[in-house]
Amino acid sequence: MPSAFALQMVTFTRQLRHAQVLCDDKGNALVLETVSNAWTERLARAATVEMGGSALLAFYPMSGRQAKACVVCGTLSLYANLAWSCVKAVCRTAIRSARLLTSSAPPSSSTVA
Repeated sequence: MPSAFALQMVTFTRQLRHAQVLCDDKGNALVLETVSNAWTERLARAATVEMGGSALLAFYPMSGRQAKACVVCGTLSLYANLAWSCVKAVCRTAIRSARLLTSSAPPSSSTVA
């Protein structure tokens, strides 16, 4: 069965702290300090089901120094730049669509003879 969380594929786990906070919309909160990512997934899934199938999970508490040791160099900037490129592309498309709609609008009924 594929994993919804896929914690095994996260570089932040290189810091070897498995502390997380899980909370729901009702105000329940659960602090998890587990021995592995597999246990984190297992417990978080069970708690999410009990919380009604919807929960928020905060992962990887760490200092800036620990983050620098864990992340793959350049990936955060790469993702930020990629997101910014997507935003700009959406804006350009919206502007083009608006121009197309206004330039191809039918004449108003007052100007038709």
